[in-house]
Amino acid sequence: MKEQNLLEQINELYIQKYWINNSEIKKIDELENQLWNQYYSLTGRKHLHHLFHDIYNLRDSIKDQRIAEIANDDQYDNLYFADPFQSCHKDYWDYAAQVIIKRGYPKIDNVIPELFIWLQDINWPGSYEIYKFLCSLPKEAILKHFENTVNMACIDHDEGWLYYLQQIMYHFKFVERDFKNKKLFEILNQKIDY
Repeated sequence: MKEQNLLEQINELYIQKYWINNSEIKKIDELENQLWNQYYSLTGRKHLHHLFHDIYNLRDSIKDQRIAEIANDDQYDNLYFADPFQSCHKDYWDYAAQVIIKRGYPKIDNVIPELFIWLQDINWPGSYEIYKFLCSLPKEAILKHFENTVNMACIDHDEGWLYYLQQIMYHFKFVERDFKNKKLFEILNQKIDY
């Protein structure tokens, strides 16, 4: 229960950052770091920063071995790596993506909706690798979450996100009958400028 309370407080701070002036952001960042430290102390987990902090300096073969060790550590659930936007700095997103990819399908089936969020900006570290990984999954695994994601991208009017969702649709050769909401299929079937 205390863990959930800490996560809710962290999420509230995350939201507040977008509604305040720059002088307050540093204070909120400090409070957010304190709450994350409490959360990781309480759960016995390491923050992604601590998991990946020295990985830059490792040789590629050792780096791959380290990623594989982290991927095989069941102490960290899939969501921990699939939603790094909430839990770590951009510098580590590429490594979080590598962990998800190493865990593979079907082990990561429960976080496919979160993986679609990576497609909001293909320039984010790890995003293109997640895009290729999604394209490697079975069509049925993608389809069960796809329509909801397209709907979210439409609500956000996010042309970049819609463009990459459209690419997923083309890759899997989704047709109109694959969609419950035919309007979403029509939207994806139009030219999307990105």
